[in-house]
Amino acid sequence: MPGIHVTDLPAAARPSWYALPLRYEPAELGGLPIGRFLDAVHAEDATEVDVPGFTCPLYAHPLFRIPGALLPGYADGHHLPADGFPAAEIHARHDAEAVGVAPAG
Repeated sequence: MPGIHVTDLPAAARPSWYALPLRYEPAELGGLPIGRFLDAVHAEDATEVDVPGFTCPLYAHPLFRIPGALLPGYADGHHLPADGFPAAEIHARHDAEAVGVAPAG
């Protein structure tokens, strides 16, 4: 489909997404702003498509940042890398995400 592409990954990548990341390319759709594109997608009942930056990488959720708040046995945390996960951050900022998208029927 013009304007929407599945994210390319290196062969060694082991992603763990909870949504399908899709790369939006407005130039392939005559410069159509993503907001108008999403309005059209939502009008077709694909209401679980989010704008880039709406969701975040899993490691950024409080459960993984401060697990002791919910799981006292993990109060010391998981010691995430100081620089986070740069590739996950790039995807979160630039990719639209589709969760449970199905055509109306």
